[in-house]
Amino acid sequence: MLISFIEQILTTIEENIHMVNALLNKTGNISFQEKLREFLIEQNIMTFKQLTNNKKLTKQTDILANYTISAVLGVIKFWIGNYNTYEKSDIVAFINDVTLHGVINFIK
Repeated sequence: MLISFIEQILTTIEENIHMVNALLNKTGNISFQEKLREFLIEQNIMTFKQLTNNKKLTKQTDILANYTISAVLGVIKFWIGNYNTYEKSDIVAFINDVTLHGVINFIK
């Protein structure tokens, strides 16, 4: 996933923080959450295609896209719930660091 894409998504969320919080919280709109997840997965797969010069995607690519986006959505929900504690730049840096370098770097 490209840094600018994550920044764009988080900027849009930040500009609409109260509405997005209502849609993504525990009593929020499950349809919105699913549409957002599907959109992010499509974008993630497009990024994978760009990075691999449009090689044929495998079953593992679909699994990886779902895994990545589920994690990103979890971090976004965490950020919304802790909005006053974390800056957007903290979240962008974290998502990109984990995406590019993996979880293992955080536990070494």
